[in-house]
Amino acid sequence: MRIRELVENIDIDLHFNNKKDEDLGFDISDDLLFYMKNNDDVYRRHVYPQLVKHKHSLQHGKADRMLFGGAVHEAYKSYTKEFPIRKLPETLPHDVHEKVCLELFKQCTEEYKSNKK
Repeated sequence: MRIRELVENIDIDLHFNNKKDEDLGFDISDDLLFYMKNNDDVYRRHVYPQLVKHKHSLQHGKADRMLFGGAVHEAYKSYTKEFPIRKLPETLPHDVHEKVCLELFKQCTEEYKSNKK
């Protein structure tokens, strides 16, 4: 007897690779930003060093919005380990990666400018 025959009357999804069709029910970029700021380990190891580099680059007029790319990548790896949701993609989608980097860049730049005054 095949597995499909056993579960044909039960509502079970046997197609595990249809991740693009599934909705997570939340915005992963917002959730990842929240996680990066509120997880002490991720913030201390990955985000804070990039904030210092960003501040230094702003002082010299050479700010790069993708400076946070490595921190976002490492934070997503930690996020998926802490929250093993099956619907999450194994790697962070490029558009989400750019959105998170840009949002961190904007927030840090605004904070730097407001503290400078």
